Amino acid sequence: PQEGLVLAAAVDGMEEPNALDFLTRLETVSLTDLSVAYRDNKTGRSWNATGVEARVDLRPTQRLASLRGAFVSDLGHATELWLRARQELEGGGAEFLFEFDGARPADLASQVDALAPITLIDAPVSGNLMVRVNSAGVMTELAGKLEVGAGRLDVDAPDPVTFSGAEAYFAFDPASETFTINRLFVDAAMAQFTAAGMAQLERDRSGDLEVCFWQMDVPRLSLTAEQYFREPIPFERGHVIGRVS
Repeated sequence: PQEGLVLAAAVDGMEEPNALDFLTRLETVSLTDLSVAYRDNKTGRSWNATGVEARVDLRPTQRLASLRGAFVSDLGHATELWLRARQELEGGGAEFLFEFDGARPADLASQVDALAPITLIDAPVSGNLMVRVNSAGVMTELAGKLEVGAGRLDVDAPDPVTFSGAEAYFAFDPASETFTINRLFVDAAMAQFTAAGMAQLERDRSGDLEVCFWQMDVPRLSLTAEQYFREPIPFERGHVIGRVS
């Protein structure tokens, strides 16, 4: 198998550097039925997967890689993940595309620090993310789509803040710590609404998220709380400003 040849060559290369020359002639390496263990040293979290498929394409100007499998966290949550990566040999930057199904918000935020605000959500999340980094490994661009299943907000409120689903399309500028929310749809127990706008993150001296300010235009809002209204009460347009700390 190809993976066996690569491993053997790496071992031989410790004594004979020229033994690795043939790697420059490889174009594609495909691996199947892999077992993968991933540990994040920053957070201490870990994930494991079996039956993983991976592929690497070596091209003259770029490197392409993909990985697909079901990863189980140290807390027992399973997430279907498909990762695709592209690295340009000139400039050294890279682009990562993530597609996931059934992820926990805290797991996503532990890997993409800008998503810290979604840790207030207690619900499964599916969707996709595009992340670009520069040659130093610093994120320069983030965009994606999040589809949130039924759940609740983990906030201090007299009654549980529950919802049956939500969807968001967004982009994030790391330089200004600003989210552009192109579309947000929420179907909650109290209301159903569509919105668009921006959110600004502010961090403390240690780099942890301290405050999130947001401004949203709400072109459609319908109050749906059955315990208060016999019928939904619609509003055509509004503007909301808020802060979460």
